[in-house]
Amino acid sequence: MQNQKVKHHPRQFGVSKYGLKRIPKGFFDLLTVLFLTKYKKRPMHFFAGIGSLFGFCGIAVIVGLTIGHFFINIERSLMPFWLSGGLCIVTSFMLFSVGLLGELIVAFFNQRGKS
Repeated sequence: MQNQKVKHHPRQFGVSKYGLKRIPKGFFDLLTVLFLTKYKKRPMHFFAGIGSLFGFCGIAVIVGLTIGHFFINIERSLMPFWLSGGLCIVTSFMLFSVGLLGELIVAFFNQRGKS
């Protein structure tokens, strides 16, 4: 095969739609494709991982504040931290619930497709 030069023609109309603005859209599209291909049949793996992270953080905050309250006599002005720890724990339960619902939906459609 011979090396032939490619002839490039300058743009005659409009402006290019490719640039830095497309990077965030492409990144979120990549995340969507990765999520759909990796966790399509096992959504609990995704939601339980994030839920475990939230639960661990919430428990660590609450245990740390409890120990600090009883043994170090920290101030009671740390109420927002108590609330954020509780919010993290509630969020972890919600994420686990969404994962379980996802597993039920996947199991339902897999069973439905076999019959």
